[in-house]
Amino acid sequence: MFDAQSGMKDNYTENEHVKLWIEDGILFTVYKPNLEITLEVAKKIVHERLQLAQNQTFSVLFDMRELKSADKEARTYLARHPEANRGMSASALLVDNQVVKLIGNFFIKMDKPIIPTKMFSDLEDAVNWLKPFRNLN
Repeated sequence: MFDAQSGMKDNYTENEHVKLWIEDGILFTVYKPNLEITLEVAKKIVHERLQLAQNQTFSVLFDMRELKSADKEARTYLARHPEANRGMSASALLVDNQVVKLIGNFFIKMDKPIIPTKMFSDLEDAVNWLKPFRNLN
């Protein structure tokens, strides 16, 4: 829900690593340019997401298009740790280049997320896939 007067989305938050907002039952997560996700960074992002979600469950779109890297420890935490997956019904990974596609493939095939997860190169396709998983709190 874009508020043209303020230029900000409802339910929006941002930190040095990520921009997050809730729109139409989907929690959008956009990684900032050249972000390198370590376990410490991953935990900060999860904390920020949980604060925004306020104990509600959402399908989540992760826009990885500007991501630089994600180390194994961070990927494993994000894929398998109950805290990292709390409040998420499904996740879509939005990619647009070979580097982030490789990270996404490692995440899905090697780290094996505990929630339904799929990779997309088209935003509309990702959102449409997430819609059935929405919990319109």
